[in-house]
Amino acid sequence: MKTSPFAACYPMVDPSFYQQMCMKSYPELYDDEICTSAQAYIAACKENYVPLKIPSSCVECTMNHHLLEEGELISLDKETIVQSTDVVFIMEAKECNQYMREKRMVNTFITILTNELQSVGLTDNRFAVVTYGGNGIFDQPQSIVVDNHLFTHERHISKFFERIESGNGNTDIFNALRFATRLHYRPGVSKTFILIPCSDCDLSNMTVEYSALNQIFLEKNITLHVLMNADFDLEKLRVNKMMFYGLDSEKAYTKSDFKVLKGDSDLRRQIKLTKSMMGYCTSLALETNGTIFTGKRMGVENMALVKKFSSVFARRIASTALPDTCQRCECTTDENGIEYLECLPCSIPVPAYADFDFKENNTIFFLQAFDQISDSDLGNS
Repeated sequence: MKTSPFAACYPMVDPSFYQQMCMKSYPELYDDEICTSAQAYIAACKENYVPLKIPSSCVECTMNHHLLEEGELISLDKETIVQSTDVVFIMEAKECNQYMREKRMVNTFITILTNELQSVGLTDNRFAVVTYGGNGIFDQPQSIVVDNHLFTHERHISKFFERIESGNGNTDIFNALRFATRLHYRPGVSKTFILIPCSDCDLSNMTVEYSALNQIFLEKNITLHVLMNADFDLEKLRVNKMMFYGLDSEKAYTKSDFKVLKGDSDLRRQIKLTKSMMGYCTSLALETNGTIFTGKRMGVENMALVKKFSSVFARRIASTALPDTCQRCECTTDENGIEYLECLPCSIPVPAYADFDFKENNTIFFLQAFDQISDSDLGNS
């Protein structure tokens, strides 16, 4: 006798009602009615802590007018990939980020970012907000939903930020980032994360391993940008703190990049990244070709300065937001049985740095991969 794939849940949830849903059109059983009853039963079992998988016959994805069954793959190339990006703000719901809930501030930055994305050929871009670290329901990571929409376009995003209430909850940044990686993204588009934390990226507060999160980011080719709640330590450099904006793995960016984004390699080499400066989030951002910028330039009253900073930050974000030119997409389901296409690059990108650690003085140092070290570096002639 064939055993039902839902049998494990029978002791917890009586299947009779759901079987009646399935059989209501007997003798003609329609796939959509069967799958609807199956999804309803799976949801009921999930509430009773019994995870079940949706039958493969109920899974069907659509891509470029093609129907794909569960596990079926489709390849995308430069000609078929949509030139667009899904931008996710991951915001810690604490008082330090109050400025990001001001409609004027959000609209200014989003407008500038949208223009910069369009300037590199990315259109029809979408935005979402994930929050964590607040009180009550805002403590654990969750997506902000407005009018039943998780993603929206630039003109509506300020409504999402307005829903966030400040609190004093957890500081688990990695868990919030992992949550954001599980959202459903459009097939083929690039994934751009902008982390807006209040707390330091202290590993003792994390419930997700750094190596596991780093691997997810690389496999899904997610670019992480951090808008940190601090200024850079520039005491030993002859640089005006208000002029300095941020950096990536190769260059530093200042007010001088307002008109044309060039970056300063020499200045970048002089900057030491300390453990107190976003800790392991620094490595995660730089390894994904992202950036670390100071959010202190966003919270000032002078909107002219805010616009200059936003222009440089947005221009740098746009410069690495283009989708991969070769991707493979698989029809799969999430834990709720909802089908979606998960697209991954044909080859996993090489991180900007192969490894890193903290010295005793809390300064980050990076170890290059052996195949990147030249003979001269090894002292050979």
